[in-house]
Amino acid sequence: MEAALSGVYTLMVDPDMVEASKFFPTTHRFLPSADGLADAIGHLATHPWGLERLGTALREAIAPEVSEAHFERDTLTAWAHFSHAARRGDA
Repeated sequence: MEAALSGVYTLMVDPDMVEASKFFPTTHRFLPSADGLADAIGHLATHPWGLERLGTALREAIAPEVSEAHFERDTLTAWAHFSHAARRGDA
């Protein structure tokens, strides 16, 4: 995630259990297999934009999703959920 936010083109494995993959556009994800990775790398080798431009596009795609404002909102939402659960005795 740090590399992608720094503008470095980054590939991400695409299973549901990798939370960070949810932030990556599908074009930057690959199936969790040797063939999936090979296909993704092959696609990069022939992409007309080049890695630097792809890295910039990736950063622009995910930066708004992991902004400080989103972090604050999600933290407050979680805090409210757990506070209400604790008051109800669900915690």
